[in-house]
Amino acid sequence: MRILIAEDDAVSRFLLNKYLTDLGYDVVMTKDGQEAWEVLSSDDKVRMAILDWIMPGLNGLEVCRRVRERIQTPYIYIIFLTAKDNLDEVIEGLNAGADDYIKKPFDRNEFQLRLNAGERVIRLQAELLELLDRARKAEANLQEARRNEVSVASRIQSTLLFGKPPETTKSLEISALSIPSQEVDGDFFDFISPGRDAVDMMIGDVMGKGIPAALVGAATKHQLLRGLNSIPAEPGQLASPDKIVSYAHEKVTPQLLAIESFVTICYARFDETLSRLTFVDCGHTKTVHYSAESGKTHYLEGSNTPIGFLEKEEHEQFHVDYGEGDVFLFYSDGITETMNPNGDLYGEERMCEFLVNHCKLPARTIGKRLLLEVQEFREKEAASDDLTLVVCKVDSKQSGKVLLEQSAEFASDLDQLNSV
Repeated sequence: MRILIAEDDAVSRFLLNKYLTDLGYDVVMTKDGQEAWEVLSSDDKVRMAILDWIMPGLNGLEVCRRVRERIQTPYIYIIFLTAKDNLDEVIEGLNAGADDYIKKPFDRNEFQLRLNAGERVIRLQAELLELLDRARKAEANLQEARRNEVSVASRIQSTLLFGKPPETTKSLEISALSIPSQEVDGDFFDFISPGRDAVDMMIGDVMGKGIPAALVGAATKHQLLRGLNSIPAEPGQLASPDKIVSYAHEKVTPQLLAIESFVTICYARFDETLSRLTFVDCGHTKTVHYSAESGKTHYLEGSNTPIGFLEKEEHEQFHVDYGEGDVFLFYSDGITETMNPNGDLYGEERMCEFLVNHCKLPARTIGKRLLLEVQEFREKEAASDDLTLVVCKVDSKQSGKVLLEQSAEFASDLDQLNSV
């Protein structure tokens, strides 16, 4: 270990050098405070310093203060060697940053014990620095793994969880939008045109976050799609929404119970011939229906629990008629539970008021402006959940038109959303 001696007395400097060299130290000798400071500020291999208190130019106390003022690693263990024995002066030296002191003339055995104590402190500090370095590397690896997880989950969401609305419908304009949070969630939606003048829509949310939640969402959506194609139906008829949801429930509930998770779902079918919506709600956020005839909104709420709550459950479907200009809003709880810096939730009431005030706009514009309003309400608060939204507007003028880019994902900022 390299040790510095700062001693202006030549005899004392010689004796200290011989004594420390005999103990196996790599000794650097300096004759005053200025020379000692120049070495200490340039030689990072010096780990201990023996400073005489009184020296010409810079004294030992000033050298000690300068060393401690620097952001220095590794740590330099400082021992004052002094004839001073006044307690106040000793305290002054320790407050300046000294680790120990020994009086002149020194006892060799006592001096060696104090040097040994200094070596222990230096070793402990080196071990601490190594542990901190390992912790920083582990944190960096964790962050990299997290970025990889988010990237993988983003691909899962875009390819497996988020479907695109049908390009043509008889009377519906459909827009699906999603803004991901910083964490990966299990929100999903999809659309099917199972028969003439019929559009099926599903939206769901998995309890939990991360890739496991995304995979559960993908598996649940897959079983809903399989149910539509696997359930026997009368010629010319479609499997009903309640039977489709029951099919998916039977397939995924055992796995959900095993992992103690659940999925909220709303499965809805628009019958464009009858102008009727049939839906099954399994604990999902309440769908908002704006009626152009009454100019008011009301909630569509079912009677079933989330899939994964109960091993056996009969699913019940409900019906609501709709007319020209009506708007249906399907959404995740990330929208209504968005919180501003004051701790206030955006809530269902604000959302319904927004829909009434913007009901005349196209579906895509309604969705975009609602997400903008939620983002602005949140201000600088970090998003804790995905903002997922499906807007279905009854507009017969859209008949025969191709609705392109009606499903989109946006980054968690206003600028990208403003660009569309």
